[in-house]
Amino acid sequence: IGILKRGLWAHMVTCTYCYSCIGNHNR
Repeated sequence: IGILKRGLWAHMVTCTYCYSCIGNHNR
């Protein structure tokens, strides 16, 4: 469960970073 949770956290961080980049690019 720890590994799965860690993978999910990493995915969320990546998504947040990606959306942040897209938002800055569109802005």
